[in-house]
Amino acid sequence: MTADLPVPDHLLTVDEWDGIEESEASRQYELVDGVLVVSPRALPLHQIAAYRLAAMLDAGMKFAEYQEAGIPSYWVIDPDAAAEARFVAYDLVDGVYVEAARGGDSAEVRRPAPMTVDVGGLLRLD
Repeated sequence: MTADLPVPDHLLTVDEWDGIEESEASRQYELVDGVLVVSPRALPLHQIAAYRLAAMLDAGMKFAEYQEAGIPSYWVIDPDAAAEARFVAYDLVDGVYVEAARGGDSAEVRRPAPMTVDVGGLLRLD
């Protein structure tokens, strides 16, 4: 994509997005709700920090949205967490999530059904 790309006067379709060439290595191009967003490409250290921040924000938003929606169980699996916190399960009690289980390699949960979660198995790539 070059610097002389005209600013679209409408929301882009997926086909229009696919037709755009990204040739300028110093910029990042994203399609967000049909809007073309151009920003400087991040440095590797910045990308790591941005990834972690985005994951934290996403987890916080999901937690609140699921709680508000009345979803009875919410599980978080985080391979980067401390060993004992790689898996955390929450149950909805009186409209509020409370921690119901926690574990590293495995965890016992009661909801949505009684089971042992093989956290180590879920995190293995083989």
